[in-house]
Amino acid sequence: MTISLQRINQMILLGCIGVFLYILVGWVESGNHPEQRIASRFKNREAINSPNVKVIQLSDLTKRNFFHPLIASAPPPPPPPKVVELPPAVPPPPKIPLSQKASTLRLVGIMNSDPLQAIIEDQEHQKTLTLTAGESIGDIQIQKIFKDHVVLFSADEQMELQL
Repeated sequence: MTISLQRINQMILLGCIGVFLYILVGWVESGNHPEQRIASRFKNREAINSPNVKVIQLSDLTKRNFFHPLIASAPPPPPPPKVVELPPAVPPPPKIPLSQKASTLRLVGIMNSDPLQAIIEDQEHQKTLTLTAGESIGDIQIQKIFKDHVVLFSADEQMELQL
């Protein structure tokens, strides 16, 4: 005996309609009011009004998020602080003495003008410069110019260039 899928679908549909009618008749017989439905379940109607019985209404159920746990779990401990290792500090470049910096400078002459001007040859860059007191060649400053020598200054050091 074979039963077709169409016959099975019809039987399921009739079953669903029967269950629906059973629920509908029970609902109509008990009345529309929710308190009447709850009261019909109790044999003793005074038990409903008792302070020990709490009636849960639909509005109570919709206020709470069902997917949020009632008991909050303890928050996880904070992660340990990350230790960031800094690269070692780059040491400052070694201090070059003024005598080594000025080893490529040569005092060629001094012009007797107002103010005095020194003619200095930079042998490293192959330039001849005419400078007055206060001017610089790189980080070397001309501090004073005399008739026969020049006083150079750089990073707390002084040095004389002679003619």
